[in-house]
Amino acid sequence: MIEEDLLREMRLQNAILKAAFGDRIEALARKVEEDAVSRAIVEVLRERDRTSSGALKDAVTERLPQGSDASSRTMTRRLADLENKGVIEQIGQGRSVDYRLTGLIG
Repeated sequence: MIEEDLLREMRLQNAILKAAFGDRIEALARKVEEDAVSRAIVEVLRERDRTSSGALKDAVTERLPQGSDASSRTMTRRLADLENKGVIEQIGQGRSVDYRLTGLIG
């Protein structure tokens, strides 16, 4: 019973937040979609869930059209930006870093 009450409360809070910030979340989703590297990062994580940093970077590079700016520096900046905006989260530190989606954008 307590778990059901907690889930109901969490769903209500989610609905309130979506109602209050839905426009901002949609704008963020559009901005991610417009950037090829950010879009590829999100696409890979949708398919693979939790993914190591190296495997994610390799998969993103493979998806991008030839001539795209997929440098290590660009990838690192996009990952940090997506993390700062709450789109992805970093798990672990140092050499064992994984990433996964937070569920903020669909």
